[in-house]
Amino acid sequence: FRSSTWGLKNNGVINLTNGTVEVPDFSQDAQLNVSAGGPSRLESPGIDFEWASTSTVEDDLEVVGDTNIFAGAVLTGSGRLVVPAGSLLTLLDGATVGIEIENNGQMSVGSSPGFATIDAFTQTVGGQWEVDLGGTLAGTEHDQLDIINDATLAGMLDVSLIGGFSPAEGDLFDVISASLITGVFDTLNLPVLSPSLVWDLADLYTTGELLVSLSPLASDFDEDGDVDGNDFLRWQRNFSILDGTASLSNGDANGDGDVDGDDFLLWQRNCPYPAALSSVPEPNSLALLAMGATGALVYRRRMTY
Repeated sequence: FRSSTWGLKNNGVINLTNGTVEVPDFSQDAQLNVSAGGPSRLESPGIDFEWASTSTVEDDLEVVGDTNIFAGAVLTGSGRLVVPAGSLLTLLDGATVGIEIENNGQMSVGSSPGFATIDAFTQTVGGQWEVDLGGTLAGTEHDQLDIINDATLAGMLDVSLIGGFSPAEGDLFDVISASLITGVFDTLNLPVLSPSLVWDLADLYTTGELLVSLSPLASDFDEDGDVDGNDFLRWQRNFSILDGTASLSNGDANGDGDVDGDDFLLWQRNCPYPAALSSVPEPNSLALLAMGATGALVYRRRMTY
């Protein structure tokens, strides 16, 4: 290797056993061997695992500073790559890490956005994983982390929108792929959506997916904070608005500017909200309302022929 006041560039072989390399800049271009016998450390403001480099890690390797792992860098072994608090790890697009990563600091994938593969992943309560969303295509328009084995989650998931992207109903983001996901994020920092949309987290801890769904309050036509029979009556009164000018207060639940059967079905799906709402009509009353709505729909269809 070559060391100077500017840093260290490894063009040969570095062997570490419970040791530390502390330099102004570190570039791993060749062979790095971390042997069992105690954790080792790389400490530098800039640490790069370059393309075609090989790192065999048989004990914990702590990377202190801002670390980049490039596509084509090889990391294997039974040890772990540990990101301490205050440090940043970036898995550049196409990077493959064949050992477990433990994140106690910050971690991101790609160069906004990107795709990376790792063997296993643990994020502790102090860790933060940053995810960029610029579209629904995984790895190309939004970040995706492919975890071959298990993912253990804690800490923060910090999601940002990039490139002027604005999520719509039904948009699905497959941000984590793992054989098994355990734990949950302690903090979810998610972008603000339009008032009629919500983040659906039902599958985040099973399939690793974030979904954008219509908010139940998209059926709150009288905007009193609940979904009940009064909202149905608001929809019924404005059922004839079909010129694209309707708003939520008229009974337009899906934002298409019309008050029609699609909006009724959304109201039906969300009513009652909240579930324990005491002012919702009895089931028989709801059935009568639905029958009336069905009759109105049939009548309108007949009138259009």
